[in-house]
Amino acid sequence: ALIATFANRMKVEFSKSSPTSFDNSRKKCSIWLKNISIVHSNNFTGQVRTLIVQHGEFCRWRCQSRVLFWIHKRDYTNFVVKFNKKGAFLIVYQSDCGYSFNSDSIFLIHFISKFQPKGEMLDVGCGVGVVGLVLSREFDIKAHIVDKQSSMIDFAKINYSINTLDVEALHQDFFDLKEDRKFDIVVSNPPFYATGTTKSFDENIEISRHASHMPLEDFIAKVHKVLKPKGRFFFCYDAKQIPPLLSLLEKYHLRAEHIRFVHSKKDRDSKLVFLACRHNSKSATKVESPFIVFGEDNKYLQEAKEAFGYAKIHSIKAKKEYCDH
Repeated sequence: ALIATFANRMKVEFSKSSPTSFDNSRKKCSIWLKNISIVHSNNFTGQVRTLIVQHGEFCRWRCQSRVLFWIHKRDYTNFVVKFNKKGAFLIVYQSDCGYSFNSDSIFLIHFISKFQPKGEMLDVGCGVGVVGLVLSREFDIKAHIVDKQSSMIDFAKINYSINTLDVEALHQDFFDLKEDRKFDIVVSNPPFYATGTTKSFDENIEISRHASHMPLEDFIAKVHKVLKPKGRFFFCYDAKQIPPLLSLLEKYHLRAEHIRFVHSKKDRDSKLVFLACRHNSKSATKVESPFIVFGEDNKYLQEAKEAFGYAKIHSIKAKKEYCDH
């Protein structure tokens, strides 16, 4: 069997079912394989039947988990496996109980991407890290993530590790972050459920959803303190709270340069808004065309499909202790 290792966390075993053939005219080596397994630390497995290796160059192959890898042919017994990070599928582990990321994060990523972010990025209330993961994969970003929930930050660290993306993970309350640290970009999908809404008996869900755990003014004031003078702030929030939201942003010198409302359907009220803000900006605010999620047939419209396609996430529900093995 041919064996390749990847970041000491993954093993790929190749069992040849037919002889290797090599075409000198095309410089292409074909190796027919069976029982190819990608074994993650939690025994998640993907299968493929065949592999074509471009001689001396990189080529692509795909397993059923739809995770994209690049294989480099060095010889017939040794393969080097690594992620082609930009555009590659990401594996994202999250808890099999408690809070899970949803389409709000996927659509927020799509909104942020058009601004081509770069530099030092802080993902506030990062959860399992999905927003920062995709942005780190696509752009020239040095990622920092912060979350006060140990379960969330532990999953986020695992997700950055298995996707071979670098990160500084901070297990602490955002409000306790030292203010001598400054960032080019702050991103967040913060808790914004208002007081009076039904609360969850699950503490993790409660913290992840309700604004009482991250009061709006305190949140914006802290972003102002950790953002560089011309830094950018991207986040989503409850659309019904747009008046106090804009007032507080101006109070703390964060101009909302782009605003986009999200509607589940074109005839439904907006419940979510995306904002792209810049520190100390004097630019006029642009209210973009609405983001409509579903058509009349209750199927995702094209832009929503593009957002999911851009994120390229394969989510796996797991117990934290299971992923550690």
